[in-house]
Amino acid sequence: MDAKISTERWLSEQFDQAYVDQLITQFEADESIVWLPVRHHSPACADFTLQQLDESEPDAVLIEVPANYQPLLANLQHPDTVPPIAIYEEGTFFPLSLNSAEWQALRWAKAHDKAVYFIDLPLDATETKEHRWNESVLLSSQFSQHLQKRLWARDYDELWMTLFEQTSFESPKAFFRQLYLFCAASRACYTQSALEQKGDIQREAQMSRWIRRLRQRYRKLAVLTGGFHTPALTQWRQVDETPPIEQSRFPAYLIRYSDEQLDSLNGYQSGMPFPAFNRWWFEWRRKQASSSDWLLNLVDRIPMSLEVDINIASKLALIRHLEGLTVLREHVSASPYDLVDSLKSCLIKDEYRPDNPLILELKDLFTGYQLGSLPSAIPELPLVDAFKEECREVRLTTDTSEQKNSYIDLYDASDKAKKRRYFFYRCAYLGLPFASQLHGPNFAKGLNLERQHEAWTYRWTPQVDAKLILLSQFGGSIESVTRARLEEDWLTDCEFELFINNIIEVVTLGFGNWLEISQQNIEARFLKESDIAQLTSAMTRLLTLKEHPIFIDSRKVLGDICQVIWQQITYHLGQINSLPLQSALDNLISCHGIALTCEEYAPQWLDRLRWLRNTNTHTSPIYFAIYALETECQRESSDIVTDEINLLYATKPESALEVVNALLHVVPHWLKHSDTILNLLNLWINGLTEEHFQARLPQLRRLFCVLDAQEIDTVAARLVAINRWDGPLNWVNSQFSEQSMLRAQQLQLSMAESLKQKGLEQWLKD
Repeated sequence: MDAKISTERWLSEQFDQAYVDQLITQFEADESIVWLPVRHHSPACADFTLQQLDESEPDAVLIEVPANYQPLLANLQHPDTVPPIAIYEEGTFFPLSLNSAEWQALRWAKAHDKAVYFIDLPLDATETKEHRWNESVLLSSQFSQHLQKRLWARDYDELWMTLFEQTSFESPKAFFRQLYLFCAASRACYTQSALEQKGDIQREAQMSRWIRRLRQRYRKLAVLTGGFHTPALTQWRQVDETPPIEQSRFPAYLIRYSDEQLDSLNGYQSGMPFPAFNRWWFEWRRKQASSSDWLLNLVDRIPMSLEVDINIASKLALIRHLEGLTVLREHVSASPYDLVDSLKSCLIKDEYRPDNPLILELKDLFTGYQLGSLPSAIPELPLVDAFKEECREVRLTTDTSEQKNSYIDLYDASDKAKKRRYFFYRCAYLGLPFASQLHGPNFAKGLNLERQHEAWTYRWTPQVDAKLILLSQFGGSIESVTRARLEEDWLTDCEFELFINNIIEVVTLGFGNWLEISQQNIEARFLKESDIAQLTSAMTRLLTLKEHPIFIDSRKVLGDICQVIWQQITYHLGQINSLPLQSALDNLISCHGIALTCEEYAPQWLDRLRWLRNTNTHTSPIYFAIYALETECQRESSDIVTDEINLLYATKPESALEVVNALLHVVPHWLKHSDTILNLLNLWINGLTEEHFQARLPQLRRLFCVLDAQEIDTVAARLVAINRWDGPLNWVNSQFSEQSMLRAQQLQLSMAESLKQKGLEQWLKD
């Protein structure tokens, strides 16, 4: 279908022929201005831009680039600047690729010694910077959708390929005239208020003022902008003579960019799909090679796939099919859509799936992995160059955007391993989108601490440079920036949990010496805390750091801090009776665990237990729990404790059973070798009604969960002897029928419902 006829027909149907004639007149009226409406990163637009510039020879080239980027012109035109690159300003990227019309215009102007002016509105002069260079309004307009349906295009990118990339035009002027009408038709689908809301009207006024100013200075101008703006710019005489805005509050930087970031399929709204393909297509257009040569080159690039046997015969069949398909679709050569369709027909015999390995590999190939480069003489970007140097020191590459993995032995104490580990941790702490941990210990959350290795994945992206530029206000290296951010976040009067996390963060980031400097303030903060649970939790976490080999440099200061915490814990143990029974027992267990882990605390813990038992008045469960732990510390027989429990049972059986429950919580292993404990437990269970047994069953389950299978067998055998049962107690049912499983589920639900009715939902959580 003739794109020219369809565009002009649609415009005349929506408006009238006079409107179409007026548009064409405005486009061609002034021979001193060469209009170059483009789609950003279109190979056809880049190719025809060069042809049109060669033919018209303008004195100056005006480009839709923010005017405050003008100081970067020399570096943009430097021979060592290789796309893809981008200009970065305040969270926004302006990318340029080899097949960008803007890039080719810059190169042409340099080669022909012509002036270049950036004429767009600076980013900070409008509140709609997120819409900058977003071509979705052009390609998803009502007119575009109309053509997609009429030409059976699957999406607007295939429509664009059909109308402009794979269509032959008699001249660059004919190409731009047709593209101008297409853009005018798309623009006509939007109201004036919609354009104002997007910021287009303000930007077009700025660009028109530049045209007015430079039209008086130069004989002939070439104006290269997004095609959506060209219909408005042809009326440049209607704007006032207010000077255009040239400055911005924010600095702009030239940075490297990557193919992946240019791909519209990855979210870049001003891009086109498949940047690498577009680059090849532009290069072949410039070579003016034949369609057959292009097909051969394209098919030869198809990657090998494990699921598809690609041999010479299959490639020849693919070429013949592709040639026929391009002829049928009236394309001058094959597009990515044509190639994928031919692959589906020739090489993919099974049902087509979007996740077919060959198709995925082909899409990766068409996206590309090219990374831009900048001249060595360019002024250093804040923090970026220091970051690259640190990457080189720890042998991490930033010369590709491909994802890579790094594995670290946590017991490797070499300087090289330390530097790499700290570098990764610091990048993650600063929120740099460069590295992320795949697996390894998480010291902040106390997870996976037993791991001996950790794995990281890392890759460079333009967002890394952008984040580094933002962070440069805090320092000139990753280490200094991390330290500055830590100092900013460091608070001793914050919530206790956050305070502990800050200490752990300081150590894991390699700033253990900072703890020494702040040690007095840190210890003072602990002396204010009286919650035993919080203190024991903090000490357990810090002891983990102290004993881990990768933090050996911080071992002494962590030990000093832990000693202060321990003194605070033992001082406040006197309040243990004021706590709920479960919390009191948990705190005793935590303290006992610390003493067992670190022998240096064991004597103090034993003295404190003796003092607690002999000085304070305790409830029976707390008293015997303390007594049992004291006995454990002295490695004495449990008989001395169980004998007292027997005496208690004789006078207060209910209290004795509460004591048994407490002991089974703090010293569950006594169940394996203490006849007294097992006898009392047996008596208690035998005295329960069925209803009471059902209520206590979750507690018993939790009790036996601390024993392994062999230990449970031992206990079962002793219960058989105590109760004089016939035969062994078979506690393992190895044969489950569907009926027994359903019965078990019903009993489980019945027990849960019974617990809820009695307000014992906590048992379900336990």
